[in-house]
Amino acid sequence: MIALVLPLLCGVAAGAAVLVLPRRSDPEWTPRAAWGASGTRLPTRPGGVVALLVGRRGGVRPRWRRGGIGSRVIGSRVAGSRVIGSRGIGSARVGATGPSAVAPAHPATVPEALELLALALLGGGSLSSAVSRVGAVLPGGVGADLSEVAVRLRRGMPGEEAWEGLEPSWEPAWRSLQLAEAAGVPPGQALGRAAQDLRRDAVADVEVAAAKLGIRLVVPLGLAFLPAFVLTTVLPLVLALMRDLSW
Repeated sequence: MIALVLPLLCGVAAGAAVLVLPRRSDPEWTPRAAWGASGTRLPTRPGGVVALLVGRRGGVRPRWRRGGIGSRVIGSRVAGSRVIGSRGIGSARVGATGPSAVAPAHPATVPEALELLALALLGGGSLSSAVSRVGAVLPGGVGADLSEVAVRLRRGMPGEEAWEGLEPSWEPAWRSLQLAEAAGVPPGQALGRAAQDLRRDAVADVEVAAAKLGIRLVVPLGLAFLPAFVLTTVLPLVLALMRDLSW
């Protein structure tokens, strides 16, 4: 009896889903992001939204150029600010002013900074000049932290005190410098090895996370398929055996 009822219920559920879910031909299915507030359809080409806003708000005729997002919109003002080329997108943070608005140093970018420091030191520069040059090149929190360390080193602060107050991801840097100073070896090689160790640890962390993800995916799938397997395979077999035994 259950073996006959289950397919019937599945068919009813599938039919209800087909009736309830909207079709692609329905106007209501069209994404709202493709329509403007006044009912006009926004352009779907890359960079089209920027050109449309500039043309309506700034009084400038929109100009379509090939190049997508990297195309330049010159001579236009949106809310009193210029939009010039691809540098106008992502080059400034809205409402971000002062040192407190700089994002902290990400651990993934620290090995690159250490490699640049190692190259600068192997080139014959001093520690303070190398840190200052690398800090001026790197953007974001990494560059801000290195610039602060360079200022402290120029003031004559010891190496350990110059790196205090920064993110924990900078700990391998000043530890490598301390070991190089104690052993009397060039600090560039120590920083290069520290960068290699950090990259190796990052790869190991990714592998461990991938293994954990596989386990976490297997458990929900097993819990979802096990009841269905019991209802569609084991239970009908048990009922059939019981019916045969009862006869």
